[in-house]
Amino acid sequence: MNQINPAKLRNRKWTAVKPVNREKHFLVSEVDYEEDGSVTSCKF
Repeated sequence: MNQINPAKLRNRKWTAVKPVNREKHFLVSEVDYEEDGSVTSCKF
C-alpha cells in the first residue's frame, strides 16, 4: 500500500470507495494532529 504524507493531506481531492448520498468526490478541508505528529482526524 502507498504511504500518505500527512503534511500534504489538506486541500487534496479524494474519491470515496462507497459513495454516501450519491456523493463520490470530496476535498479535505482540515487535518487535526496529535503532539507526536500523527493524524487524528480529517474533515471534509
